[in-house]
Amino acid sequence: MSPYPRHGTRGRYQEPYLCRCLACSGRKGAQPTGYTPRWPSRALELFFGLEVLRMWVDEETLTQWRTDGLSDIEADRQAIKMGTMPYDIWGGYATAGLDFVAEVLVDV
Repeated sequence: MSPYPRHGTRGRYQEPYLCRCLACSGRKGAQPTGYTPRWPSRALELFFGLEVLRMWVDEETLTQWRTDGLSDIEADRQAIKMGTMPYDIWGGYATAGLDFVAEVLVDV
């Protein structure tokens, strides 16, 4: 078990951790157990521009991402496919990933 509170909880957002990842800073209150951060498509649109993004992604996928956000895998693959890293687009991406690795290593 990780020594840190889970992402999306009040304990993670408040002192002393002050986590600013999407899960912790973008939502009010604690998230249910098993919550997985989703990354907003708006950040991707702002980073590349909507016209460039439409060259890489079909309209149906864009609509789905606008509604549900991108999973970690989708965010990672799309950013790399377009020539950058996901942590350049979404603030808190690297922090969320490092904490996931820490939780996995502690549980082993």
